[in-house]
Amino acid sequence: MMTFVYILLSLLGIGFLIFIHELGHFFVARRQKMKVEVFSIGLGKPLFSWMQKGVKWQICPLLFGGYVKIAGMEPKDKKEGEKLDSGEFYSKTPLARIKVLLAGPFVNLVFALIAFTAIWMMGGRTELFSKYTKIIGSMDPKSELYQKGILPGDEIRTYNEKKYGGYQDLLTQAVIHEKKASLELYKVGYFTGDKTPVDYTVKPYEAPFFNKGFQTVGILTPASYLIFSGNSALGSSSPLAGSGIELFDRVVWVDGEIIFSQNMLESALNDQAAFVVIERAGKKIMGRVPRLDLEDIQLPVHYMDELQDWSYSLYGSTTKLDLKGLPYLIGDDMRVEKELSFIDHDINFSKPSAYVANREVDLTLQAGDKIISVDGEKISTPAALFEKLQSKHVQIIVERNPSYLLKPVSWEKEDEAFLHKTQWKDLLPLVHSMGEEKMLMQHGSFVKLASIQPVKLKDFAFEKEQKQLYEENLNQRKKVVSEIKDEEVKAQALASLDKAENRLVIGAQFKDKEVIYNPGPITLFTNVTGEIVTTLTALFSGKTSPKHMGGPLLVISVIQQSMSVSFKEALFWLGAISLNLGLLNLLPIPVLDGGHVAITMIESVRKKPMKASTIKMLMVPFALLLIGFFVFITYQDIFRIFGR
Repeated sequence: MMTFVYILLSLLGIGFLIFIHELGHFFVARRQKMKVEVFSIGLGKPLFSWMQKGVKWQICPLLFGGYVKIAGMEPKDKKEGEKLDSGEFYSKTPLARIKVLLAGPFVNLVFALIAFTAIWMMGGRTELFSKYTKIIGSMDPKSELYQKGILPGDEIRTYNEKKYGGYQDLLTQAVIHEKKASLELYKVGYFTGDKTPVDYTVKPYEAPFFNKGFQTVGILTPASYLIFSGNSALGSSSPLAGSGIELFDRVVWVDGEIIFSQNMLESALNDQAAFVVIERAGKKIMGRVPRLDLEDIQLPVHYMDELQDWSYSLYGSTTKLDLKGLPYLIGDDMRVEKELSFIDHDINFSKPSAYVANREVDLTLQAGDKIISVDGEKISTPAALFEKLQSKHVQIIVERNPSYLLKPVSWEKEDEAFLHKTQWKDLLPLVHSMGEEKMLMQHGSFVKLASIQPVKLKDFAFEKEQKQLYEENLNQRKKVVSEIKDEEVKAQALASLDKAENRLVIGAQFKDKEVIYNPGPITLFTNVTGEIVTTLTALFSGKTSPKHMGGPLLVISVIQQSMSVSFKEALFWLGAISLNLGLLNLLPIPVLDGGHVAITMIESVRKKPMKASTIKMLMVPFALLLIGFFVFITYQDIFRIFGR
């Protein structure tokens, strides 16, 4: 019911923006002594109409449009000796006509500034930390930028010589196909507090994790807080049951690395590698080692006999499938004797040492390394190692009860708070105690949770209602995928759906920290204008595709969602859409206000009116193009909103 109300309010909001646009034309036309015949809100056959002071007022069903009909505005050739009525549009001076044409867009621009000023005076909007942070949340390990040493947690300063303002800048660049991208960044040392400036120029590439046509430099998501919201059923079957997690705990570390985003957390949960602590030359080292199917590893004959004994001891069978192991030969003293060959993704035999570690947390074992613990549990025999490798467990450290966590902070100070409010050095003793006889469970504000075993989403023990919703959603998605005509796209969608069903989860929802976003109204006006200009420039230069543009349904969806968040969020989007409406109407395209202004200026320079036939020749093709573009982006909206 509330969704319907929000959609209705969204339509009214759009209608209001068009109303004030046309009202601008109306008032200035009357002021210039022009005769206004019709004032229409919307397009199509009128639903309601009435006469008032010689003007026909009407409301039509298609609210994405509207017009003010001024007497004599339709172009027609003037016969010799014919005089125009004093109230007609073309009877007025070029300056008077330009004033009328610019009045509509001007009102939209003024409303945007008023809306932004009102938001600023009300203290700004509450936004998520991830929206405006400059800190990287996750990276593509195969990207050029990652290979150059840029990691999650590092900070972006500029992108293509422009000050970086947040993830929206990356999304904008994702659809603008530039040949090169230059970035200035800080390498951040969280345990030392050091920030080292670096700069790189890299080539953007087709983003493997996003929609076709999107490009990336390897930065996948912004940083975010992972605050346990308690929105999970912590029953006895939940992976989190007995872990010791508490409301508002913030996840900061999982299996050997600081976690900077939900994307990183999901990656860690679904990483099939084993988290091991080893001793090498008297020093303790930790990292992730590949956990592979035993059938893909070339095992010595005597080792296979031992594995069969261990398998029988565990499962009462020597033929159990899907057994896991490490691609190393481990001696009875838990030391690595040698590496073993295995079948890689290209169906070739390879060895662990032949691979360059894609991630900082990846670890290649060497002969003589002694395995101390696996997935947080101390191991003393190869049989115990084999048993431990058969299931995936994760080690999670949370930050508990930090005073700053639930207090909103200004977006201008959010990154400094992220870097310095957390006492990162207190995390080290907990991490270094991994694999010891007496592991620390708490140090400072950091707490190590009990070992957690993730489960596949399709096997998760949902409550009855949640299970029903999950299955309904899954069936709906399968139906949508089955109707896809493009076989390549269909195959990708099916693979994505299967991956989603089989991904490992721990049954928890995490929320981001809130920040107060309140730039001055002029700054906000300038920022939104800059985004519009950048997008239009990319569109007309061919650097981006029209399919990335938002149409009427997306506009309604955005306003509807913003209304469900807060009044100030809805007001911002009304202001932003009004600004879009004003600027787009100023484009020198026939059928738009800017096009009429251009024609009037040409007539002013030529000192004579343009032929009506010429104007119509300009108007008709551009009108058809505009209608076609409108239909195209509406189709894209339908695909985006209903075809996910």
